[in-house]
Amino acid sequence: MRIAFPVFSLGQSGGVKMLVRLADSLAARGHEVVMLVPERARMDLMPKLAKARTFSPIASLDGHKPIPLFDALLPGKSLNIIYPMARCLNDYDMAIANLGPTALAVKMSSCQNSYYFVQHDETLFFSRLGIDYWITRWSYKVFALGHVITTSCWLRDVLAKRIGYEPPRIPIGIDHEVFYPRMGSGPPKDTVLFFSRSEKWRGMNTFFKAMERVRLTFPDIEAIGIGNRNPQFNPSFPVQYLKPSDDQLAELYSSASLFVLTSVAEGFAAPPLEAMACGTPVVLTDCLGARDFAVDGFNCLMAPADSWEMVAKQIVRGLSNVMVRDKLIHNGLLTSQTRTFDRMEEAFARIIGG
Repeated sequence: MRIAFPVFSLGQSGGVKMLVRLADSLAARGHEVVMLVPERARMDLMPKLAKARTFSPIASLDGHKPIPLFDALLPGKSLNIIYPMARCLNDYDMAIANLGPTALAVKMSSCQNSYYFVQHDETLFFSRLGIDYWITRWSYKVFALGHVITTSCWLRDVLAKRIGYEPPRIPIGIDHEVFYPRMGSGPPKDTVLFFSRSEKWRGMNTFFKAMERVRLTFPDIEAIGIGNRNPQFNPSFPVQYLKPSDDQLAELYSSASLFVLTSVAEGFAAPPLEAMACGTPVVLTDCLGARDFAVDGFNCLMAPADSWEMVAKQIVRGLSNVMVRDKLIHNGLLTSQTRTFDRMEEAFARIIGG
């Protein structure tokens, strides 16, 4: 079967990483699978078994700039990309959308067998004043019964209210060949690892306010941010920003004192699970999607998403209480072992009949 995953880029992100993994798993089952990507898009995460196929967006007369009218109609993911994406999808037996605008491309195509793999409440990505937001809200409802797939119980419940039934859910896994406890020297003891992101719902303001409070108890605290520095924040404690490979990330997890995540909402939140697999205690906010595996006081320390004070309290507890740390490490390792790529890939293939 010829299967296409239309995407706007193959740039570094957890969502794209998951799509590439699923595409490769279907290719390993004997299907002809492509990641359909616009020309000149980022291509950081290339599939190993599936193929990447590029297409040309519609251009203006000079051959480079997008058509202004199309950008005005759909400014986020403009029709100069969606329309040619839809034409390419005509060549495939199955198309798997993964973001509202790609769902529009799928439905504009003649491909009859289509699915929508929803990894987050995507309406959080767009302003309610933009067309992207309403296309995304609409797109959930136009796929056949059982053809919307999701990643967590929270997201399943959100979608159920919008589409009128509970969509099937796959158990998200992590790469245990990469994420496991590493031995060796690393950063000094009081080092917190976090993912640095710019979106408001990622909770960076909560993280930095909490860390300033933690510094009163641990004046030598340091942090390592995975991603770019956000110029909005100028913390009083040292922060090193890195863009590691997955193997390097596993070493950073293993050597950090804590991994901290402060998002308001996540469709699943794989990084805390990766940290657990590396033997690192985890502090996180109740970011909804992580409820599938995160249990406060058992394998993590949890705080309300709107309370930087509670986040700070849990970080201090995680840094200072040896018995708590040992419990979190032990139970985190046990939790992570149940989350494998094999289970995830088998569940996905079973749902789509692959």
